[in-house]
Formats: sequence, structure tokens, C-alpha cells
Amino acid sequence: MASSVEGRGPAAAAAEDGKEKPTKKKTAVRRMSQAEIDRWIAFEHDEADIPGAEEEEPPKLSEALGPELMAKLPQHVRERLVELDAGREERVASRARLQQQLREEREEMVREREDILRQYRDKGYVEYEVEVEEEEGGAAAAPPPRRGRRRFRPGVVKRAGGGGGVEKIN
Repeated sequence: MASSVEGRGPAAAAAEDGKEKPTKKKTAVRRMSQAEIDRWIAFEHDEADIPGAEEEEPPKLSEALGPELMAKLPQHVRERLVELDAGREERVASRARLQQQLREEREEMVREREDILRQYRDKGYVEYEVEVEEEEGGAAAAPPPRRGRRRFRPGVVKRAGGGGGVEKIN
């Protein structure tokens, strides 16, 4: 018997069955630790780290070898070189996309660093927002632990009677 949630993740199946409680996302403000602030201060942006598109592309293999040498190669090697040359344009386009993505991520990191430095100069600390999930309708967070000292003492048990005394097993 096939389920209507077949092919989807277990969370979707549990939510549809009514077993999982719905959660709602809430933003909370946290304070950044001094070690994290120090790492952001030490971060330096250098555009030279990202290889640029201005670098000259190497020529196609079949063009680099020349027609005389290509004629001397076995047929299966020539076919493989043509296949490699055909996939070259795709690799060049993929490389350009990756370089653009790296630049965008680097720019985002620079903006984030500037914001962190501004907050640190102005307030002396840095705050950032984090999304936290909160269960609806369920019990609140676990209660805090009991007050007082609770320690494990091997070989010692409390008496079952109402006397409250302690007796040694061994």
C-alpha cells in the first residue's frame, strides 16, 4: 500500500501523519564572543586571492599540437582530444561562474566585517541575529536542575525506610 507522502523526506511524512509538532522560527539576538570579533578583525580582503578572468586561457589541444602532429596520432587519441576540446567551453563557463560566486561571497564577507567593526567601535561589543525554532503548544524548555549538591558515591545507598539514613553496601 503506497503512502501519499512517499518520495518525500521523513519530516514531511511525520508532519502529515500528525506525529511531529509544528515549529515556528523566531529570531534571537546574540552577542559575539571576543575570539570571534578578533578573527573578524584579522580578516583581510585581498582581490588577488581570486583568480581573474583576465588570465589568458590556454589554446585548444588540437590547435596547440598542430595539424602535422595530429595526423601522426592514432585515431582514438585524436577522438579523445576532440572530446576534450568540446568540453572546454563548458569548463571555461563553469570557471567564470565560480569566480563570480567567489567575488560575491567575498563582497558579502567584507560588508559583514565592516558592520562588525562599526558595532565594535560604537558599542564595544557585537550583536547578531540568529533564527531559533520554537515548538508550538508543547511543553516549555526543560526545567533548571535542582539546587544543591548531587554527587555519586559508589557503594552507598539510602535506606528505603523513612529514616533517611545512609548505609554502606560493601
